[in-house]
Amino acid sequence: MRSFVLRAGRITPAQERAFLELWPRYGLGFSADPLEFDRVFGRTVARVLEIGFGDARLLKVKLVEELLVRLPHDGRRANG
Repeated sequence: MRSFVLRAGRITPAQERAFLELWPRYGLGFSADPLEFDRVFGRTVARVLEIGFGDARLLKVKLVEELLVRLPHDGRRANG
């Protein structure tokens, strides 16, 4: 049986450094206006909202689906 345990927020020095260094490139600032995803990401594709908790089951399923689309269907590995 699993139960939820509230843990105090802690960030390691490496996590803080990564956040500070990478946020300007990969982060999106807050805006009260809806995001224009096509403009932000430079393409038009289907979207999936991952809430960010749990066991990432949806992320795993989507990864497998993407690999099945991109890999050759004759058993060979792509690029090799």
